[in-house]
Amino acid sequence: MVRNFKRLTPAQKRRTLLLCAAPVLAAVALIAVPVGLLLGKATPMTESQQQQQAVYEQSEYEREAAQFADLFLPQTEDAGEEYLQETLFVGDSNTVRLANFGEIEMNSMAAVVGMGVQSVPGSSCIWFAGYGSPVTMPKAAALLQPRRMIVMFGTNNTDMSTDDFITAYKAALDALQKGYPYADLIIASIPPVGANKSDAAATQKKVDSFNLALAKLAKQDNYQFLNSAEVLKGNNGYMKPDYVENDGLHFTAKGASVYIDYVRTHSYITDDTRPTLKAQPRRVSPP
Repeated sequence: MVRNFKRLTPAQKRRTLLLCAAPVLAAVALIAVPVGLLLGKATPMTESQQQQQAVYEQSEYEREAAQFADLFLPQTEDAGEEYLQETLFVGDSNTVRLANFGEIEMNSMAAVVGMGVQSVPGSSCIWFAGYGSPVTMPKAAALLQPRRMIVMFGTNNTDMSTDDFITAYKAALDALQKGYPYADLIIASIPPVGANKSDAAATQKKVDSFNLALAKLAKQDNYQFLNSAEVLKGNNGYMKPDYVENDGLHFTAKGASVYIDYVRTHSYITDDTRPTLKAQPRRVSPP
């Protein structure tokens, strides 16, 4: 401690003041760090954190979807089991679940877990009993000879831009049509995600963007559009909790049942123009 501060030279006085002030400055610095963190100024939010905090507005989607209302398949009488048996459901894991839960027969399903729409034209992925190797989805359609195909992809494509997704979807529809040109093609809306999914708001916004673009594609290229989102979504715009697993992506048994009920009561039946049907090979799961 300095007893006679007045007797010090000017240089000594400056050094003494600095030495006395140092502990105070250090304490202030220690306090400032947590305060900065509390104020959110120390570390900027990552893009993922920003997406998680994003707010999803269902009303915005509803306004944009309204312009396609006359395009959506309207409610009909229940078309029954025969309608399902004449339909080939083409898609990814949610379509696989329709068969796993017993809502459709195995021979009415050409779908692969984790598949994106870009793989439809060239990926050999559908297995039949007695075949040494799998075939593509277009080839499977030719073997199964459905009266119509309901195509539902997009859950595994949310990392794509909407333009790239639609380009890939058009190529998939073209390949399926070429594989079996006698079937009507119906584009099904991509199922909503659950509110419990990580990045739910950002993912649902992308799904909405895809669905609006698919409706536009259906209108331009004269495809039918099955707007199942209207029965799967809750008031908040996400999949109803009873319909989706804890991962926020996949149908529960109840969700699969509701979806198939919607398909049967929003049917699309035209004249059957298929040539004489051949015996179908039996669909099997991948080995």
